[in-house]
Amino acid sequence: MDDYFRGTEDFIAVHIDDIVVFSENKEQHARHLEAMLSICEKWGLVLSPTKMKIAVQEIQFLDAVIENRRIKLQPHIIKKIISFDEEKLKEKAGMRSWLGILNYARSYIPKLDTLLGPLYSKTSEHGDKRLKSSDYEIIRKVKQAVQQLPDLELPPEGSYIIFETDGCMEGWGGVCK
Repeated sequence: MDDYFRGTEDFIAVHIDDIVVFSENKEQHARHLEAMLSICEKWGLVLSPTKMKIAVQEIQFLDAVIENRRIKLQPHIIKKIISFDEEKLKEKAGMRSWLGILNYARSYIPKLDTLLGPLYSKTSEHGDKRLKSSDYEIIRKVKQAVQQLPDLELPPEGSYIIFETDGCMEGWGGVCK
């Protein structure tokens, strides 16, 4: 679906089957909606009236609530992280599940990878699976941090995007900051 909306990236975001149209004001939003609807009509895309929300100030998109140039983690994800049964963390599947949910909070907690490093070793085939008191301290710190997450703010107009990359013989990756 990305190809259908190529050239509209300044005001339309597409993820799988979700389309988000964003604008600075009502007049601009009307023009952006017309452009989006024209593309949908051209390509025969069917829009769901039950999913559609038009001209709202707040949206829930992927894992975030976006409102007034701020982005915050959806409350149900925070609840899942902090109420996760710690008994399940003693098993590899439970630890993997909790670490997977934490991926949603990664953008909000600086250096989360470093903090979680000792817990990731619990999910490897050859790592020590037993939780130590230091592991429980990490879990406590993370749950506390998730309850105090700052809202992310959209950068001011004209800001630079810093793209950090790293690579090795097996692959490469990048992060926008």
